[in-house]
Amino acid sequence: LDGDDVVEEYSFVRRRTHLDPLTDAPSGSAYGRTTVRRTRSGRDVELKRILTRREYDTARRIRDMSRHVVRQRRISFLWEMQSFSVHVYQAP
Repeated sequence: LDGDDVVEEYSFVRRRTHLDPLTDAPSGSAYGRTTVRRTRSGRDVELKRILTRREYDTARRIRDMSRHVVRQRRISFLWEMQSFSVHVYQAP
């Protein structure tokens, strides 16, 4: 992607934590950064990268405080051989 074609760029980080279904205790987290570049033609190009915990912590410390942290709980299950995911937004 040519730098002259990019008119807007932003990024966000996220942490996904797996919870034990019986105890709700955290059993591990995965961290990532998504960078979005919008081109002159209006196309969004996303670049996703896995982060280490240290990189995630650093990115959180220097984040834009005017943006909200979105917290959600995802419940996934099988019913009659079909997969479902329910997203419950907890904040903001």
